[in-house]
Amino acid sequence: MDAVPSQQTPSLRQRLGWLTFALLACAHFSILCYWRSPEFLNLPQYANYAERLPYQGRILMAWVLHMTAGSARLGPKIARIAAHAPKEFRDPYIFILLLVTFVAMFVALLAARATLLSLTGNRRFASWASLLTLYMAYFNLLAIYGLIYILPYDVTSLALFSVGVWLVLTRRNWLLLPVFVLGSLNRETYCFVTLFLVLYTWFDTKRQAQLGESRAAALTRIAPHVLLQTIIWVAARLWLRHMFLHNPQDTANGNGLFAFQLVHNVKSLLNPAQWPLFLSLFGFTLPLFFSGYRWIGNRALARSVAVLLGLWGAAMMLVGVIVEIRIFDELTAFLAPAIALVLWNRWVQPASAAKLPEEI
Repeated sequence: MDAVPSQQTPSLRQRLGWLTFALLACAHFSILCYWRSPEFLNLPQYANYAERLPYQGRILMAWVLHMTAGSARLGPKIARIAAHAPKEFRDPYIFILLLVTFVAMFVALLAARATLLSLTGNRRFASWASLLTLYMAYFNLLAIYGLIYILPYDVTSLALFSVGVWLVLTRRNWLLLPVFVLGSLNRETYCFVTLFLVLYTWFDTKRQAQLGESRAAALTRIAPHVLLQTIIWVAARLWLRHMFLHNPQDTANGNGLFAFQLVHNVKSLLNPAQWPLFLSLFGFTLPLFFSGYRWIGNRALARSVAVLLGLWGAAMMLVGVIVEIRIFDELTAFLAPAIALVLWNRWVQPASAAKLPEEI
């Protein structure tokens, strides 16, 4: 659906209330991340570009750690500050990750809020519904069993994906370019943002009709952006592969980027003990996406998300470890707005329309 003027503009007190709540919720998420989750990577080694592949190839957070906790100049200062924190956060690398995770999650919320504001035009709903992003991240990254660790680039990836979705939906394609560079250096899955750009443009027939352009013309308009993003992604992968050519690999059958996991994943799917884990993806909201599909309203978004869910799932079946459900977390950036629109169109708007005039 298209944005409509907001009927209820939140007051300053309400905005401050939401901001306070969001910041505290992001703080809780960040603290919980590093309070209970063991470190999978050797962080000093990762910051020194000596970790095993494919993890070292996700270099953005390695740069952040290298320039902060791993710096000969800043590292000791950060360690002195971290010494006053609770014992779980006194490691300077963990302390920096705590701060980065807090900022990244808040950025993800702001991006989701901006996306929903562009889709609904209602500031109050956009603000509170954006918390779906945080809710889903709890289940995808923290409230799991089995593989409970978190990696330095997980929440950063969610933030960059959320910003990318907002930029695509609002057609800020040139602003997407620098974000795409960061996203590609953070994790190779950022190429799905390019796919989302293509899919959303392909399915967005309503806007094309409003602008008086054909589907072919719309695809031609985004073609330079798709080409530039493809070049950036391929160049980043080749450069990182050359840079870390001699780093150890995590698996004997890997190629430095991924390892084939299809047989292992099929066995996991057939294991009843894993079924509750898979159902908990995105906070048990995935059935709502399919059952409420017709209520999403924005058909281009609905169809794009449905295609992306299928393609991402197929890709992870081949090269991911699906019981490690954190590998699906970036899909939150696409799914949270879709679920929010189901709530908006199915319940929130009808409830508002049903109010008596004196109650509005």
